[in-house]
Amino acid sequence: MPDLLRWLRHLVPVLLRSLVLVAIGAARAGASVPAFDGPAMDLAAAAADGPIDLVHAMQALREPLSAVSAGTEALHRPGWQPATVEHRNGSWMRSAVWLTGRIRNSGDQPLTRWVVVTPWRIEQIALLVLRDDGTNTVLSHRLAGRTALLSPAWDGHVESVFPVTLAPGETVRLLVRLQDLTVPTAFVQAWSPAAYQRHQTTTLLWQIALTAGAAMLVAGLLASRDRGLQLMGAWLLVAVGFETTFRGQWLFYLWPTLVAWQIPLFSVFGALGYTGFLLASRMLLGMGWSGRLNGLMYGSCAVALLAGLSTLFVEDHLLSRRIVSSAGVVSIVLWPFIAWRVPFRPEETELRKMRWALTLCCLSIAVYVFLSRGGPLPEWQLTLWSYLRLDLLPVIGILLVYQGVRHRAETEQRRRIERLAFHDALTGLPNRVQAMDTLRAALEAPAGARPTVRPVAVLFIDLDHFKQINDTYGHAQGDRLLCGVAERLTTGLGTHGTACRLSGDEFMAILPGTVTAEHALQQARHLRDTMARTFDLDGVQIRAGCSVGVALAPTHGQDAESLMRHADVALYEAKRAGEGHVRLFDTPMNQRFVERARLRQALPEALARGEFSLVYQPQQTLCRGHTLGCEALLRWQHPDLGLTAPEVFIPVAEDCGLIVPIGAWVLEQACRQATRWPDGQSVAVNVSAVQLHSGLLVQQVQHALEASGLAPGRLELELTESALIDGEEKVRPTLERLRALGVRLAIDDFGTGYSSLSYLQRLPIDRLKIDRSFVMALTTPEAADRSLAAAVVRIARTLEMDTVAEGVESLDLLPQLRALGCDMVQGYAIARPMPADALLDWLRQARGA
Repeated sequence: MPDLLRWLRHLVPVLLRSLVLVAIGAARAGASVPAFDGPAMDLAAAAADGPIDLVHAMQALREPLSAVSAGTEALHRPGWQPATVEHRNGSWMRSAVWLTGRIRNSGDQPLTRWVVVTPWRIEQIALLVLRDDGTNTVLSHRLAGRTALLSPAWDGHVESVFPVTLAPGETVRLLVRLQDLTVPTAFVQAWSPAAYQRHQTTTLLWQIALTAGAAMLVAGLLASRDRGLQLMGAWLLVAVGFETTFRGQWLFYLWPTLVAWQIPLFSVFGALGYTGFLLASRMLLGMGWSGRLNGLMYGSCAVALLAGLSTLFVEDHLLSRRIVSSAGVVSIVLWPFIAWRVPFRPEETELRKMRWALTLCCLSIAVYVFLSRGGPLPEWQLTLWSYLRLDLLPVIGILLVYQGVRHRAETEQRRRIERLAFHDALTGLPNRVQAMDTLRAALEAPAGARPTVRPVAVLFIDLDHFKQINDTYGHAQGDRLLCGVAERLTTGLGTHGTACRLSGDEFMAILPGTVTAEHALQQARHLRDTMARTFDLDGVQIRAGCSVGVALAPTHGQDAESLMRHADVALYEAKRAGEGHVRLFDTPMNQRFVERARLRQALPEALARGEFSLVYQPQQTLCRGHTLGCEALLRWQHPDLGLTAPEVFIPVAEDCGLIVPIGAWVLEQACRQATRWPDGQSVAVNVSAVQLHSGLLVQQVQHALEASGLAPGRLELELTESALIDGEEKVRPTLERLRALGVRLAIDDFGTGYSSLSYLQRLPIDRLKIDRSFVMALTTPEAADRSLAAAVVRIARTLEMDTVAEGVESLDLLPQLRALGCDMVQGYAIARPMPADALLDWLRQARGA
């Protein structure tokens, strides 16, 4: 027993020491291995068109350059921490930074992503892809950074790009080593190859554009005769060089061998930047050389310049870069204290403005230097740093450098205001005000001359379908088109006339000395043909024809107002005739214009006073002579003009938009009358293109059917071909909704517009109405004319549609139409249009017969 106790006394301390050692070993092992148990970044679940930020899910480790781990050995080193900005920054520390994290592919297809490490200017960047199964087997090992650009195996990327391919469901570990004398805050992102190539192309083009813009500004400054501006231009040139070598990439794509000199180049440019700013400031503000602060400022600048030049001759650039940065900051900090001690007279306002501008530049440079020093920065400062460029900062001061800039700006502003008052802001052509003045001057004859008015031609020019062009291509392209039209007008007129823009797509041309109408019409047709040529707007081909109205002085007016009004009347007639027409003003034209104006004024009151009425024309079948429906026709009993034909007032109603409420009234009246018909005949109502495109047609039809109680199948809407062809994609939903209600759809006057089998197949059409011109052709001996009606019937039968022959004036036509296979007829041979009560009696008599 004593022996057992003695043995236990020896054994217990040994066990305790073993447990302590095991605990210490476990603790050390836990401290030396990073927390790699976090979730892996899923590259398949993230968007493929943008970057995936990997660094925030990684761990970071900093090691001195003298003891950098080899490969996966770094994973077992102590000191791993979350990859915050502070932990992944090794600036001014002669250290290497390790980053590690896991990525995976949760998809069912192989996935290739480019892992991009920024900034690219680090001396050496290595990426190891490891198997994530605890063995850390190296799957791939690639190098990038400035060293890789000088390697014979350079892959053509200035930036650090590492392609990584993951199999479906595969998870791997990334191990990144950033090694340099100074390692700035690094970022690790994953891109799809296509997205990164687009991003990189955009970045390079943006860098080149900024550099080119700054270079043009530098050239302008250096070419000036002002020594201060020349110094400022030299300083800006240095800033461009600094940005291009410090953060730019395009220069090293062109000359990869410059990478070996990158650090010396931007160090020298940085030192020259401080020097250029101080010299330009001294020249512009008259700063002296004497004084302690002056000596300290210029001395610091000289030290920075010497340190920058020394980087060209040493391999270890760390100390030189520190001196350049620190000495430059000292000179920039001292600058405001010196500049604001320079005395200015009260009248030297431009110098005071210049000092404020340069102070702002100085502050901007100080912010830039602070952000570019390479130390750990908060996220918002890193974001600001990514958008801040040294070569753009001096622009603020340069704009106010030259003495007298305020006076030039005020003078230019006055000229601009005067120009905007008399010229169109978009095209630069004279506006309506200037056009009136120009026309008055062209009409005015010398004092005592006979006649008192000189001959002048006025051309009003309006683009055809300009609204559709705007809707199709956008207002930006519409503006470019207007500028192109203005240029062609100016070129077409040459020195013989003046082009003006009145409003929107309406232009005017003034042709002094035009005596004859033939000459004026010839010039108008020339301008029309010029406009008819295709416009090439940034690769988009656009055709924009025009219509022209012409008026002559003194024949059509002896003052500017009359001539412009009459040219506008002629333009209206040209637009009514169709696109691409030219019309010369005459007296009957003006009378028609006045009559249309009277109708336009009377139409709103006509609807309110109940001056409209409907008449109906029956439609009969050819096989049995049954009346299956009637077409509703609108009439207007004008109090002064008497019974006015639809072809007179309907176009006016369409122009002013009153056709929409008038059409709604017609629908309601026709549906209400149709409910009285004895055998359930259908009623056909004509629908204007304006109604069809208004967006209110379906609602109006529903209201008319509900208010009258008429079955939807008894209502037929007659549409024109032009209304369907013009904006087919827009009207198709409206037609489909009408068809869903049960309403039947017909095409009126088929064959006279833009007939197309394709739209007949795409749109829900039930019936084709053969135009009266085709029906009348059946009475002619020419076979070609007679075959038109037969062709329409064949088309309808192929597409399983009914046909109605309009304008049947003679009973002799019925056998021919029956032989062609036409289904129904309508015209004077059957019955004339009649009021509702007379139609009701006619239907009852036809029923009894």
